[in-house]
Amino acid sequence: MGRQQGFTLVELVMTMVIIGILSAAAIGLFASRSDYAPFLAKDVLISSSLLAQQRALANQQNNPVTLTIRQTASDWQFSVAQGSVALDDGNKRLDRAGTTLRVNGSTLVDGGSVVLSYDRLGSIGAGQCFEFRGPSQFDVCVSSAGYAYDCNCP
Repeated sequence: MGRQQGFTLVELVMTMVIIGILSAAAIGLFASRSDYAPFLAKDVLISSSLLAQQRALANQQNNPVTLTIRQTASDWQFSVAQGSVALDDGNKRLDRAGTTLRVNGSTLVDGGSVVLSYDRLGSIGAGQCFEFRGPSQFDVCVSSAGYAYDCNCP
């Protein structure tokens, strides 16, 4: 009779204990949404800007493409549109979780919005600096050429 292969009960229990310890340690990373709100907003702004710029470059009708960032008391809304047509299935909403947004040094107020208009060359005219401030801080610059990137706002 050949030797049986497999895991012993001790090995299985130890594996479960290790996974439990790692899970307990990792849950702290996801416990506070406010720590991640600025990071998520930064990424959504960069991806929305890229979508707007690509659509503007592919634009044959000379309709401007706009990226609008709206702020409410509880969230930010990012939307990309060409004329009256939404290009990103409506909009993207992110929970602000107590963080603030400064645009070119001025704090955006609740109910306020910022609109970037992309021409057919993918440019926005003047560069913009977005500062997401909370427990963590992230900056996004959108150059006059329409390119969005991580930066350190002055």
